Amino acid sequence: MILQKLRDLDDHQVDDHRLDAILLDECQDYSVDEIDIIARFSKRIFAAGDNRQRIYKQNGAIDKLKKICPSVSVLTYHYRNGIKICRVADGITNLVGSKDGLEATAQYKEADAPSQVLFTDPDSLPDQVIKAVASLQGQLRAYPTGMLGVLCPRIEDVKEVWDLLSGTHLRSDIQLQLSTTGYSALDPERRILVGTIHGAKGLEFRALHLLAMEGIGKFRTGRTRLAYTAVTRAKTSLTIYRCGALIGPLQNGEAALAPPPASIDLKSLFSG
Repeated sequence: MILQKLRDLDDHQVDDHRLDAILLDECQDYSVDEIDIIARFSKRIFAAGDNRQRIYKQNGAIDKLKKICPSVSVLTYHYRNGIKICRVADGITNLVGSKDGLEATAQYKEADAPSQVLFTDPDSLPDQVIKAVASLQGQLRAYPTGMLGVLCPRIEDVKEVWDLLSGTHLRSDIQLQLSTTGYSALDPERRILVGTIHGAKGLEFRALHLLAMEGIGKFRTGRTRLAYTAVTRAKTSLTIYRCGALIGPLQNGEAALAPPPASIDLKSLFSG
């Protein structure tokens, strides 16, 4: 309805609201119709996006922006994710060892804060929270200025996790960001953010706990992009919890951490 009302504005009405410039972040998640409308309100558009992190059904926004923006720059390097986190993300997208993978283009200072990734054994959700709490209390001290994240794929799991965390000694450190209760400005005094993967799009965490991750299997489409987006929210520490079996993309991510097989001595194959 809003899009249609904006389409109905004549040129004089648009002129009354024209902006000097518009910046679109996470532009991969806009619709083509939204890009068309936005372009009416400014001749200068700056946009940043990554199709690997597209987590909604809309598609084509980046291709549309390439047609209407006079220049396109591909950012070669990134600085957010530690090497082990990059390797999991590359496993999810089948880019392990590729020049196009995150590991190959990482400028993260691994020596300053070594990255770590842990895939836990299956546990009930309450037991996952107990394990997460044990880690979070240490991470609050280890990363005194960084945000920490506790995310789930599904809203119902987030609500249960929030209730469980609210009954712990971390209750004064947590904040809930959820579409059903309303998003608000982040509270820097409450450094543990609880929410969904969708709701954390565009955010980053020094340490991230992904709970009930078997829930990604409930999404019919976009599972690989959702898993990739979830993993790449983590900067230094990533822990992935589950109640049941992980789906393909996350299985591939876990396999990417395995050491390469020992090289074979060809002479030994033909000896004797």
